[in-house]
Amino acid sequence: MKRFVVTFVATLCLTSVAFAAPRSLMGVSQRPGRRGTEVVVHAEQASLKSILSALEPLTGKKIVAQTNTRRLVDFDGVFASATDALERLARECHLALSARGRELILRDVHEATVTLDVKDADVHDILASLKKQCGIRNLIIDSNVQGSGTFLFTNLPCETALKTVFSTLGLSAEFESGSLVHVAERK
Repeated sequence: MKRFVVTFVATLCLTSVAFAAPRSLMGVSQRPGRRGTEVVVHAEQASLKSILSALEPLTGKKIVAQTNTRRLVDFDGVFASATDALERLARECHLALSARGRELILRDVHEATVTLDVKDADVHDILASLKKQCGIRNLIIDSNVQGSGTFLFTNLPCETALKTVFSTLGLSAEFESGSLVHVAERK
C-alpha cells in the first residue's frame, strides 16, 4: 500500500509538471538611443492584446485591433519608435496596419473587406454589393425587406460592415457557415 501511494504521488507530480501552462513574459520600455529614445520590446508567449496595450501609450494613438487579440506571440526587438515596433509586429503576425485619424487599425490581411460609397441606395443593391465583396454564395432576402441607406466604407471588415448595415436599416440576419444568409426585418 505504501509503495502504491509513493508511486501515485510521484506520478501526480510528474503529470502536473508535464501539463503546466507556459509562462507569459512581457516587457515594453523606453531607453536613450543614438537617434533619440528607443523602444525595447520583449514578449514570450504574451497575448497580442497585452503587447498592443503596452505600445498604445507610446504611439500617442488609439490602437484598434480587428483580429483575435488572445493569440500568444513571441516578439523581441529594439525599435526607433513604438510605431516601428507596431509595424514589425503587424508584419510578423500577418496583420495589416493602417491609420485613420487618431487611430491605428490592425486587421487580418486574409479577411475580406468592404468598400462601399452609396447615397440613398436601395437596400437590395447594398446587400448585393455586400454579398459580392464578402464572398457570400447564397443570400435570401425576405420580400418585406425595403428601404434605402447611405454608407461610406473603405476596407471595412465584412463582419463589421454587415453588422452596421443590418442595424442601421433595421434588419436581422441568420448566418449559416458563410454560404447562406437569410435577411429579414428585425422584429
